[in-house]
Amino acid sequence: MLSPQRHNISPEQLLADYPPPIQQLAQQLRQMLQTLLPTAAERAYPGWRGIGYRHPHAGYLCAIFLHPCQVKLGFESGAQLPDQQHILKPGPAAGKQVRYLEINNPQDIDPQQIAQLLTAALDLQLSRRKK
Repeated sequence: MLSPQRHNISPEQLLADYPPPIQQLAQQLRQMLQTLLPTAAERAYPGWRGIGYRHPHAGYLCAIFLHPCQVKLGFESGAQLPDQQHILKPGPAAGKQVRYLEINNPQDIDPQQIAQLLTAALDLQLSRRKK
């Protein structure tokens, strides 16, 4: 069980527990997400081994999940996002809601693709909040 001090750690502290290649992938994604979602709050979730992003009007949108050999960019409503190329993978819950982009190396990070998914995720969450 995590100590109380470990619940409020920074993304940098969370990343420190991972190998340099994983840290680099996560940092590249963090920079991209901070550019694409400048008003989103970033928070480390040590229990999930992730760094989540919450938009002030749309709520929780996505997270970077850290694994020993890869990083996953998870979209909260990924199952409802347009994915004609089937690049989003289902997670442990069989993809009923959350879907993931699997990032194994820097070449797997496609800024245009990620920007399109983030825009779609933001639009979806904002439309749900208006109802």
